[in-house]
Formats: sequence, C-alpha cells, structure tokens
Amino acid sequence: MDELEFRRRLLSNPTTNDEAVVQQLAADPDKQRLQHELLILDQQIKASLAVPVPADLADRLLLSQGLLQHKKIRQRRWWLGMAASLVLVAGLVQQRDHLYPWPDDIAGHALAHVYHEAKHLDDNNSLIDLTRVNLLLADLGGELRSWPGTIRYASFCYFQGTRSLHLIFNTPQGPVTVFVLPKNHGLESGSDFYDAQFHGHNMQLAKADLVLVAGKNQSLSGIATTLQQQLQFQI
Repeated sequence: MDELEFRRRLLSNPTTNDEAVVQQLAADPDKQRLQHELLILDQQIKASLAVPVPADLADRLLLSQGLLQHKKIRQRRWWLGMAASLVLVAGLVQQRDHLYPWPDDIAGHALAHVYHEAKHLDDNNSLIDLTRVNLLLADLGGELRSWPGTIRYASFCYFQGTRSLHLIFNTPQGPVTVFVLPKNHGLESGSDFYDAQFHGHNMQLAKADLVLVAGKNQSLSGIATTLQQQLQFQI
C-alpha cells in the first residue's frame, strides 16, 4: 500500500483496524502522530455537533403554531444558527485535511490517547509482566520496583513528537491510564483536568512527569501514592 492510499484510508477512518494500515502505523512514528492528530479532530467535530435539545422545545413548537409572525422569526434564527454550525464544521473538516495540529497542552493529548484506546480495550485482555514494563521504563531512566495489581498495556506513544510511555493499570474501580513523559516534553501542564467521561491528574516528579487518567467517578489518589512510592528514576 503506497503513501497516498494509506492517508486516504486513515483520513476516512482514523480508528480503522485495517491490517495494512495497522502495520504501517506500528512501523512509523510519523504516521502514529498523524493518526492521533486525526483522532483529536474527530473529537472536536463531535463536540461541535453535540447541541443539547432544550427541555421545553415541544411546548415552544406548539405555541409557535398560533403565532405565525413569531414562528417566522424563530425559523430565521434557526437557519442562521444552522448556517453558523455548518460553517464551523466545514472549517474543522478543512483543518483536518491540512493536518490540524494538536493542542499544546498535556490534557488534550492524554484524553485523545484515552479515547482512542477505549475503542480497543475490551478486545485486549492480555497482561504485561513487570519485567517487560521495566525494559520500557529503562529507556526513560525509570524503574517500577513492584506493583500490587496487574498491568494491562505498556507501549511507547508520542505527545506532540515527544516519545512517552503509555501504561494501563487494572484497579478494582476500573482501568487507569498512566503516561510517563520525559521532563523536556515542552507541553503546557496544569494540575487536574476532566471532560464528560474522564478526569485526569498531572504529577511532576524530579526526573519525569506523569499523567493519570481514569473514569469520571474513579479515584486517582491511591494509584498516585503507589506510583510515588514504587516508581524511581536514575539521579
């Protein structure tokens, strides 16, 4: 599959499981970054289309039947709003075609990765042993001395071109995603962040930064404490 066909398939479906696309993604970090950029654009487009329906919409429509002039005014406003929404969506799609860049903050990248992994998490029930995790952590100068639970996933990923380690830990409340970033990642970081489904917490260690993400109702305090105790980095 040539480069043009690869981009055509990825643009049409950034979450595709097409074997040829998956093989090229696994072998090329630049193509992995392209996929994550497209995933972020998909989330932005979905958010722009998620317009809530007013609770009293039915009553308003019934009332407008007896007020013809009022109905015309409301229709005009509705069409103006729809036109504005279409312009916004068209702009986002155009930006996608021109490889719209990631937002320059840790929260945006972390949530994009988590939304992407959620599509495939149910199909992956394998466990990763601590030896494998430490082989990957060693590349960032780190070591996880021990872990009380099981580890579901461990692989490198990219945050705006910065090579980082993507881990998923199983907990009694559900999976918790942890990203290990080198200190020179250059991304804007805050403390806590959240959206409608997930919430996250940034931890700044001496030699690395950690980003923890879990379901909205899950607590992150326990795993954060364990990581502080068990995760060490070379001085």
